[in-house]
Amino acid sequence: MRNLSIIICVVFFTNAHAQSIDMEVLLQQTVNGIEYGGNVMLEHKQWAVGMSYQKGITKYSEFDLPSIQFLGLVFQIPIITSEKLALVFAPRVGFVGEQFFVVIPEVKLYTPLIRNVDLSLGTGMRYGKPSISLSLSTSLKNFNHAVRR
Repeated sequence: MRNLSIIICVVFFTNAHAQSIDMEVLLQQTVNGIEYGGNVMLEHKQWAVGMSYQKGITKYSEFDLPSIQFLGLVFQIPIITSEKLALVFAPRVGFVGEQFFVVIPEVKLYTPLIRNVDLSLGTGMRYGKPSISLSLSTSLKNFNHAVRR
């Protein structure tokens, strides 16, 4: 799985003509506890696609689910955009524990925090239960956008 992810990344990054390369760090409260991770995305015409990684901080939960890493692709599809806010559909698809293929639906609301840094609040489904996420993101190429989308 790791080799496939690296190959997809290399092919995509070398052939894509993106407006910007975005990096995002996130925390997500799930039924399995708090999880951390990050996304690296290529943005083009308000749409974005990239790689996503996520892993649990704690191994304890009321459901005794083990802390397993997620590795896969993330997409961002704009729903509503304005000068100060952006609402995006941000599904992730990939493998949990290198065994199970999962689709993680999520909706995020982005707003500028400081210059070149956006704050987002999201909600989605993890482990079949609702989750909430908080993330910070920045653009590595296009430093002129005030809001993410």
